[in-house]
Amino acid sequence: VDDKQFGGGPGMLLKVEPLVKAIESLSQVAEGGEKPWTLYLSPQGKTLKQSKALELSHKKHLILVCGHYEGIDERAMDWMDEEVSIGDFVLTGGEFPAMVLVDAVCRLVPGVVKEWESIVNDSFFIVSREDRRDVSEFKDAVNVVNSFKSFLRALPRH
Repeated sequence: VDDKQFGGGPGMLLKVEPLVKAIESLSQVAEGGEKPWTLYLSPQGKTLKQSKALELSHKKHLILVCGHYEGIDERAMDWMDEEVSIGDFVLTGGEFPAMVLVDAVCRLVPGVVKEWESIVNDSFFIVSREDRRDVSEFKDAVNVVNSFKSFLRALPRH
């Protein structure tokens, strides 16, 4: 599944053919016919913020592509919906960033965290002024946040 970089250079890349085959195979088995949202985790991606985690929590299916070595063959980027980073540093692979993203997204799915107050009262749950630049980058983000808050408040308390 790995190969030398086209044009030379140190390190190896994940080949495009097996990667695309895996993405297409997963897309075929997705329930409901909705195409999974495919994310490539890399240091070059847009930094993961709470607002992005909230947006991703509304996606029915996610495919997380974890680069290794020097990343993935650039041609595979045509199959990625977006590129996400967890910060300005380099790791040996995308597995740890994938775990961070999964944890941030899953806790925003209703029923994952038992106490809804825990989510609503998180320090980053409300979109801050600094993040408002990011909010404008995805459709109706403020409405999504408000809808999610309303949904959580309407859940029965135990």
